[in-house]
Amino acid sequence: TSADLFDSVPFRGFSLNKDESMIPFSQRTYYPTIRGIAKTNATVEVRQNGYLIYSTSVPPGQFEIGREQIADLGVGVGVLDVSIYEKNGQVQNYTVPYSTPVLSLPDGYSKYSVTIGRYREVNNDYIDPVFFEGTYIYGLPYGFTLFGGVQWVNIYNSYAIGASKDIGEYGALSFDWKTSVSKTDTSNENGHAY
Repeated sequence: TSADLFDSVPFRGFSLNKDESMIPFSQRTYYPTIRGIAKTNATVEVRQNGYLIYSTSVPPGQFEIGREQIADLGVGVGVLDVSIYEKNGQVQNYTVPYSTPVLSLPDGYSKYSVTIGRYREVNNDYIDPVFFEGTYIYGLPYGFTLFGGVQWVNIYNSYAIGASKDIGEYGALSFDWKTSVSKTDTSNENGHAY
C-alpha cells in the first residue's frame, strides 16, 4: 500500500492510486511562489547559491513566478535571491526563503490511494479478513497542504488527518493526528498519536 500516511502493508488485492511517474516533477512538487512588483518594464532574475536559475522580462505591475518556471530548484530548504532590474536603472533586491514540509503538494494538486485486499505475510500466506485503506492529500494556496486517510478492517480501524505549511525563513510546520482502535474478543484498545 501507499506509505504516505500509514505504514506500507503487503497485500493481495486491488489498488487505485495516482501514477506520479506520468506527471512532470515540476507539477507534483511544492515550490515557493515568487511575487513582486515592477515599477517599469523590468528583468527579473532569480538566483540560488549565487547561480542564476531563472530570468524573465515583466511589464510594470505585479508579477508572479510559479513552480513551472523554477522547477530546477530541487526540494528541501533554501533561499532564493530575487533581483528586479528596472528599465530606468533602479534595482530591487530581496530574498524568498523556503522550506519544504515532509507532506507538501503544490496548489491545486492532489494525490490519492485506495486499496482493498488481504494482508500478505512474509511467507506469502494471506490472512483474512479483507482490509481497506484510503488516503487523500491536497495542495492549497500559500504553501498549505491538507491530508487524511483511513485504514479499516473489522478488528482494527485507524484514521489520520493533518496539515503542513511552508513558513519561509522559519522552516516548515506540520501537524497530524492519528487515532486507532484495535478490537479483541474481550476488549477494545484505543491509541492516539500527534
